[in-house]
Amino acid sequence: MKSKDFLFDLIASLTPSEKRYFKVYASRHVRGKRNNYVQLFEAINRQKVYDEDRILRTFEGHKVARYLSVAKNYLYSLILKSLRAYHNENIYDYHSKEQLDFADILRHKGLFEQAALVLKRAKKEALERESHIYAVQALEQERQLLKRLPAEEYYRAADANLLQQQQLMEEHMNRMSYVRLWHQLDEFQKKNSALRTKEAREWVTTFMQHPLLRSEEMALSQRAKNYFYVIMSDCHQLLGANEQALAYNYKVLKVREKELSPPSSSQLLNYISAINNYLRTCCSTWHCDAIPIYVERLRSIESDSITVTVRARERAFFYELALNRMTGAYADSIAGLADLTRFLEEYFHQITPHYVESYYLEIAIAFFGVGDPRQALVWLEKVLARKSTKRQEMVNQAKLLTLIFHFEAGNVAVLESTLRSTYRYFIKRKHLFQFESLVINFIRQLHKALSDHELRLLFESMLRETEALKQDPFERQAIEYFDVQAWLISRIENRPFSDVVSERVAAWKAQRQMD
Repeated sequence: MKSKDFLFDLIASLTPSEKRYFKVYASRHVRGKRNNYVQLFEAINRQKVYDEDRILRTFEGHKVARYLSVAKNYLYSLILKSLRAYHNENIYDYHSKEQLDFADILRHKGLFEQAALVLKRAKKEALERESHIYAVQALEQERQLLKRLPAEEYYRAADANLLQQQQLMEEHMNRMSYVRLWHQLDEFQKKNSALRTKEAREWVTTFMQHPLLRSEEMALSQRAKNYFYVIMSDCHQLLGANEQALAYNYKVLKVREKELSPPSSSQLLNYISAINNYLRTCCSTWHCDAIPIYVERLRSIESDSITVTVRARERAFFYELALNRMTGAYADSIAGLADLTRFLEEYFHQITPHYVESYYLEIAIAFFGVGDPRQALVWLEKVLARKSTKRQEMVNQAKLLTLIFHFEAGNVAVLESTLRSTYRYFIKRKHLFQFESLVINFIRQLHKALSDHELRLLFESMLRETEALKQDPFERQAIEYFDVQAWLISRIENRPFSDVVSERVAAWKAQRQMD
């Protein structure tokens, strides 16, 4: 694993063009044609894993070696400054801020006509982007220019100016209110990704009664409306109304697509987020045909920003794996494991931790799907060993799958102790819901079965119980993530698990087309 030295990680994250730009930038901003900071940069850039002792040996006898920590801090700051200069056209609102600075300089030099023209352009750009703060700043500078007018004309124009500033600030505060609502919902979702209790469902129902969530007309700007759509999508999905969630996410996606002309890094990140939300609800509603289309769009996104690149690729990998799981194409996930592993090795520190854990869980299911439960257990252990902010539902799934995979691997010696620890885990966290209880009791009975006939009866009984439980939309999510019913059928009919999953998906699609 890569070193966590901040300077090393920053240099490793740079694209080739960013590195070339830094060397030019450093030569202009630091004295000396071949200054020590460029040499230190190149020495660290050559390393695959950070080795400070080697750096010290390289610069032995130089001032850099005596004050290495100081030199590293300065170099770190210098790289950030070069990145800001390199990406200034892609930083959201950078151009508006630059124009405001130009206008301020011109105004103080007495070039009022020129300042007014610059402010007009800056205000127009800020209003088009709904950058209310910059638009207000432009208006305030315009008000200063109005002071040169006769008194009566000034007060009339200034009043209109201040009224527009007030309206823009109201729109800004309105958007911030939606941002705050979204943060509250996001915090709730991290603890309750599936609503399995009456209290959790009541929380969402009450949350949706907030005055700002009564209608999208309450949102005073497009950016506020986007938050409204995302919030309503998440709420509907939590309540099991997945088709409504899909419709809201599609609205956001269409808005984001229109903004890509030409795309900045910020706009690309917004677009990636919109695709992510749309594909999440495509998975929930089994709109499988849309998933490959948008996975390909994610893979086609190009940017000099490593953040944009990683965000697009991490989501493309995830939804490709999710589609394979849903359709039973487990062999395709295993075939793509080499590409995923290279991606993890190259960008491990930049990838969102939640996605790393999701990959591990998807690969575990894929190995089980191709008939290798022992290797599946290896990947499940990777999920459970991660010390990060895993979503609770992911941990619950991994715990239950561990029981099933141990049984299929024939790990009789460890199954009893795993059953006990799993039961204690769910009891301690008050997450022993109907499905969890059913699986734990089922594996316990399988573990004690004495004949193939007893096993078959247990599998048939479990299939009936899960079918009844599936009628509860809040239990169905846990049952369908890993197709438990397909596994039960595969054991009853003595057929490959992946074949049963594929056939069930095909039958479901055919029925949907008939309906």
